Amino acid sequence: MKTFLGFALLTFLIGQSPTTPPDAHGLEMARLEVKAKVLMIGGTPDGRDLPDSVTRPDPNAGRPTNRAESETARIERQTNQRIQNMHAIENAKLESPRDPKRVPIYESRADVKNNSGKIIVGFIFAYRASRTLQFNTDQEILCKVTIKADEIKKITALSYAPDGKVVDVAAAPNGRPSTPTLDDVIINRVEFADGTTWQRHDWNPMRMLSPAYKAIAKGKCGEI
Repeated sequence: MKTFLGFALLTFLIGQSPTTPPDAHGLEMARLEVKAKVLMIGGTPDGRDLPDSVTRPDPNAGRPTNRAESETARIERQTNQRIQNMHAIENAKLESPRDPKRVPIYESRADVKNNSGKIIVGFIFAYRASRTLQFNTDQEILCKVTIKADEIKKITALSYAPDGKVVDVAAAPNGRPSTPTLDDVIINRVEFADGTTWQRHDWNPMRMLSPAYKAIAKGKCGEI
């Protein structure tokens, strides 16, 4: 019932909102660079997650200053210090998974130009699904950024990448999915400061009901 009401409300709002003529969005993707990266989630903490007293122990820590220290006392003191440090390391390991999860991502950097003559306050673009990209559906990215008329804005967005297991080997002769290029970009929706919008005629507006759509902060871009 909630889904039906949400769809009805969204349809009503889109139907009532003034729109610009077809293909008049005026948004130009002037430059695009996409890099494949791996995001590490969890895993055993490294030295940066532990205090210096553990990673770089001071051999003189705890040494008495008001009297001479015997050799036996020195060995006992440093042994106790090593035991404490080992406990700290083991406890840190137990607090997170031993093996981190490796998530393949794309980091997209682009120069976007506003040729519309109006102020743009947000837009959605996508990398169109294809055999070479190994995307089964269009990968959509929302940018809640403001671009003045004739301004070129630099944007950065992170999005999920294929897991590297090529489904269609014939479409990826190098054995890996191709990274997106300008030829793969399609503009789905553009929002203007005057309240008008433009959207591709066969684009599904239900995408705007995605939780990720609301979660992306103003001035940022992200996958939806």
